[in-house]
Amino acid sequence: MISNSDILIVGGGLAGKAMALCLDYYGIPSTIIEKSKVSSYQDDGRVIALSNGSIRMLKGLDLWQSLEPFITPIKNIHISIQGKFGSALIDADKEGVTELGCSIPIQKLDAALARTLEKKQMISLINSVEIKSHQINESNFLTLNVEVESKAKEFSPRLCIASDGMHSQIRTILGIESNVFDYQQTALTFSCTASNPKYFMAFERFTDQGALAVLPGGGDLYTVIWTLSKDHAERLISHSKSTIENELAKYFGRRMGSLKMAGPLFHYPLVQSFSQNIIKNNAVLIGSSALHLHPIAGQGYNLVLRDVAALAETLHDQGGALFKSSAISKCLDQYADWRKEDQSKVKKFTHFLASYFIEMHKFRASVLSKSIFLLDFLPMAKSMLSRHTMGLEGKTPRIMNGQS
Repeated sequence: MISNSDILIVGGGLAGKAMALCLDYYGIPSTIIEKSKVSSYQDDGRVIALSNGSIRMLKGLDLWQSLEPFITPIKNIHISIQGKFGSALIDADKEGVTELGCSIPIQKLDAALARTLEKKQMISLINSVEIKSHQINESNFLTLNVEVESKAKEFSPRLCIASDGMHSQIRTILGIESNVFDYQQTALTFSCTASNPKYFMAFERFTDQGALAVLPGGGDLYTVIWTLSKDHAERLISHSKSTIENELAKYFGRRMGSLKMAGPLFHYPLVQSFSQNIIKNNAVLIGSSALHLHPIAGQGYNLVLRDVAALAETLHDQGGALFKSSAISKCLDQYADWRKEDQSKVKKFTHFLASYFIEMHKFRASVLSKSIFLLDFLPMAKSMLSRHTMGLEGKTPRIMNGQS
């Protein structure tokens, strides 16, 4: 019989909460330890796009009732390049789905995950945990010595799942190296209103600075996620709203009339970070601990959800033998093999797109423009791209297909 103490999830952010809920879906108990009492997302103004596959998964986890008041469906995605002829439109109806995905404020997603998690009897959540030391026992299993509100406690899990972020303490403890690429870019994000809104349509526009995404937020409200060089971003941040609005119009155009800022401006640096290994001993890295992506194409959290669903499914399929002899090692190897191709493709794809604009010049802009123009006349290619965007390409976890 598996107990809560057998599976330890280190880090209670978006990845850790989803991991615990997905394990619970398969009847597998777990414990989450988190260093903070307060959510790190409470002042986070970002909006993220969830793919069609992610929506299916969140519905399977009984999260949709909590999320639905805050989501905006995305039925069309308009792709273009600044100053160049040609665009492509991905349409949900033509792809045979009700929506390609949806947008949701990251605060609301985190709160819904937390509320659902509180109702689950098989999930234990312990906050204010500080890791003090560790040992590796004779079975190569990791033991953590922690302090919980000034009281010492020991965790000796059969499986440790690290979801403690890009600067993962567990990754450091395990001696796993990470590679970091600094794009020398900053993402600006803020809400705005459009004088001529295009309902349920998201925009991905490529500029000489990077990608500019505009996500629908319901009615005339939109969220801008704007990639700029660090220098350009620093100059804009210090200017007035009207200056930012005028600069936005220069890059985005007037396809939705005038865009007016409707909320505070948030900004954060853009890097890619990935671990050289995602499994070691009895531990596995997920979320940003394993792979932190550039936000271009909005693939980050959608990839995380595919990962946690696949890991939970792999653990479940081991059945009663899960914690016998070398079953953990075998299970983690199976998980890593399953997810390797998808993780690699998304990592390379987002890095290629993000790097493409670091030294943008006319030839590159022309090639990209022609590619986007041709995409609109190639239904098979567009369908393949849309299935990747929806998270439905390749082997997908059963929960994303409505199966147990």
